[in-house]
Amino acid sequence: MAPDEAPRVAKLTQDRAHRTRRSLVEAASALWSERGYDAVAASDICERAGVSKGTFFYYFPTKEHLLLELVAAGGGDRLGTAIDERLAVGAPLLDVLQTAVSVIADGQRYAPRELVGRAALEVLRGARRARPDDTARPEPREIYARAYAAAIARGELPATFQPGELGAITNWVLLQGTLFWAVGAVGPLTLEQVLWRRVQLVVHGAAAPSLQPWPLTADPTLSGPAS
Repeated sequence: MAPDEAPRVAKLTQDRAHRTRRSLVEAASALWSERGYDAVAASDICERAGVSKGTFFYYFPTKEHLLLELVAAGGGDRLGTAIDERLAVGAPLLDVLQTAVSVIADGQRYAPRELVGRAALEVLRGARRARPDDTARPEPREIYARAYAAAIARGELPATFQPGELGAITNWVLLQGTLFWAVGAVGPLTLEQVLWRRVQLVVHGAAAPSLQPWPLTADPTLSGPAS
């Protein structure tokens, strides 16, 4: 292969992998919506997507890993696309994140609460990626960070926090909110309500004009970290 052909071939391979993965996610989403999670086997998803079982297990070692794909990122690519579309039209930060909440909640309605909770817990433990080499797509925290970066750039938020920090905080509290909802720890609230109030908590906290400094004390053993 000529050296100048390598990037083109790599791009084609990446695009093909993206399409295959997307077809599996969409097939699973449709089948789970029609029949429920437990009634759908991996072979059913393969048949709907038009791929072999070997291809399925190349991308997702188990059906639960495919569920993780939906729970962790609200459909992964769908989350990034939805946020970028709102950012492109200059939507305010809370509007952008409200769209994210809708996408996440929609992606998680295909399975029983117990499975959603199990998947959220696995993500919190660091098991999001189905394959170790699946690094081409951004993490949800990186997608959220783009929204915060845009809000800071246009003066909607002060530059008290870095966008990446706010993106990570948002991702964490949304995953925790999903887990709390799944185990019934938030009463009768819907998943959208749980996630929406958590988003507002982060945004309003980040919008505070100033933060209290860490208190200094005469006893060095009780003082905060050295600056």
